[in-house]
Amino acid sequence: MIPPVSPVEILAVLLIELLFGLGFNRLVEWAQGNKVWDVSLSVVIGVSVTLAIPTAWWLQRDLAFWQVTGLLVACFGASGLPMIIGSTRRTVRESHKRRTWPTAAAQARDDALMELSALADGIAGKQVGDAQAVNRLHQVIGTLKSV
Repeated sequence: MIPPVSPVEILAVLLIELLFGLGFNRLVEWAQGNKVWDVSLSVVIGVSVTLAIPTAWWLQRDLAFWQVTGLLVACFGASGLPMIIGSTRRTVRESHKRRTWPTAAAQARDDALMELSALADGIAGKQVGDAQAVNRLHQVIGTLKSV
């Protein structure tokens, strides 16, 4: 009879899974940054290795279904946590990057800013009346809405 799985073995496997998750997260970050592979390939590799580690460790053990399920859930948690944190950090970092505007939108923005600047100068120099200022502001608003 093969002895049951000890808590030390469980901790050892979970530590291996955690270390794999940390290392694989770095590899995925590099691969996605260099457009080497897509997220789907990362998932397949990550799940395969996550399942292979406890399978290789406890292959000869006679475990009940609920024990195997619990061990695999713990392994997925240990290897997946670094991936979840890393993916969230990459998403947040990407969302904070400044995106360039398309040419037409950039041109409309520049036109609107120039018109507003000229309008402000005209109002300050009393060269533009209230009705004319309102009309020009509506034109600028229309330009910005068209973007």
